[in-house]
Amino acid sequence: MKKFIVHPFLFSIIPVMSLYYQNTDQAKLSFMILPSLTTLVLTVFFFVLLKLFTKNIHRSAAILSILVILFFSFGSCLNFNIVTTISGKEIQFFQIYLALWILFFFWSLFVIIKVVRSYNSLTFILNTISTATFLILVVQIIFFHITHPSLIAQEQKNISAISASQSKDFPDVYYIILDGYAREDIMRTFFGYDNSDFISFLEEKGFFVAQESHSNYPRTYYSMPSSLNYEYVNFLEKYYDEDLQDLSPLNELVRKNRVQKKFKEKGYTIVNIPSDWEVANSIPHDIVLGDSHSFNEFDAKLVDMTPLKLCFLKKAVIDSKRKKIQNAFDYIPEISKISGPTFSYIHIVSPHPPFIFDEHGNPTNPSALTLLLDGCAYLKIEPDRKDFAKKYGQQAHFVTEEIKNVITSILQNSESDPIIILQSDHGSRSSCDPQDPFKTDLHEQFSILNAYHLPDEGKKMLYDSITPVNTFRVIFNTLFEEKRELLPDKAFFVSDELPYKFIEVTNKL
Repeated sequence: MKKFIVHPFLFSIIPVMSLYYQNTDQAKLSFMILPSLTTLVLTVFFFVLLKLFTKNIHRSAAILSILVILFFSFGSCLNFNIVTTISGKEIQFFQIYLALWILFFFWSLFVIIKVVRSYNSLTFILNTISTATFLILVVQIIFFHITHPSLIAQEQKNISAISASQSKDFPDVYYIILDGYAREDIMRTFFGYDNSDFISFLEEKGFFVAQESHSNYPRTYYSMPSSLNYEYVNFLEKYYDEDLQDLSPLNELVRKNRVQKKFKEKGYTIVNIPSDWEVANSIPHDIVLGDSHSFNEFDAKLVDMTPLKLCFLKKAVIDSKRKKIQNAFDYIPEISKISGPTFSYIHIVSPHPPFIFDEHGNPTNPSALTLLLDGCAYLKIEPDRKDFAKKYGQQAHFVTEEIKNVITSILQNSESDPIIILQSDHGSRSSCDPQDPFKTDLHEQFSILNAYHLPDEGKKMLYDSITPVNTFRVIFNTLFEEKRELLPDKAFFVSDELPYKFIEVTNKL
């Protein structure tokens, strides 16, 4: 261990592995590959460069390890300072922190060059620490993937088989989620935005718009597994402690969802358009339309740990989010050109914050602190509600105009009359407490857009208060002549602190 130097290279990939382990409920293993290779290559480059200057391989390695550790600790410490001093003085604290960060680096440099007498011993210590940390992370990641239970098979054993039509002459099905898109009455009362023109547009195009619809859960991580499996996810209470901070069972329900499996069994081509919600991209699919290799949330969190956040993160995140949203609007009309029936789950993370479009679709310049936040957290950073309402309304207007063009194109270019579900996963969430339903405006948090373009026999099953848990029960009864009973339309509050405690709030909406 004294002769061989591994610590700077291990320290360079440990942050990537650590970030993955902290986000195993959201990230894919493949997300680690490119960042790990990039940091390794850069570490090798700087190691060679330092060796030329110091003429001592052990000294170069020690200096480089300190640099790597400081590099990846920069963002975390800076975030801590900003969050705990949120009083309009962030710049002053940043300057103090930056000075301390630089001072610590030079102090470490001084110790390594002037104080340390045995570089072999230092190499042994750093090798031991880095190797132990690396192996612990490897074991933790492997253990997670081995022991993580699959609940899908267990629950599906309880679902009775339902006879269905075997006809192959099926229409395209579009399941379009507009993340955080509020219901018409909420748009008007909370944001001063009149959305009646859009509702009229949908009705003129043959849509049924559920005027009293609400989501079944307050957040995407619960709403989408429920909708895509046409069941409530409350059964998870049987398997997990209510305070378990692990959302991977919910994400597994999305990745292995029953809706996609049903369409696949019926001969449908599954189409994916990359979403900013990475879980949606992990669903097995046959065709991808648009760029699937753009900057993702895992990359953003990794960059957020480093000084690169000051000059790179904001632009990279905003450009990536804009690109994914615009790509969805551009590529949805292309789906009708695919031969045979298609099923497309398209998750557009807008008008959900950040507010990166004005009402005409022009780029805006949001605060870097709000790029990865929803409405609740956003208003803690920027508490001006009038400004939030204005920006939300502008972005909603842009999204609305784009989706009108998309719907018009789908209806004009489809060979047979398509099925289109236009839905939000939850409300606008601008008046909520993530921990307390009694401090939350539940009406605003749960009220959603929910519109259906169905054949006449399907429209007969719809009603104004239908919720997403019944969406595909209606679709499958219509399309495949199944006999599924509709579930009671309920709403459940879930807090961040107790992810597996479901509190029914249906009567409080």
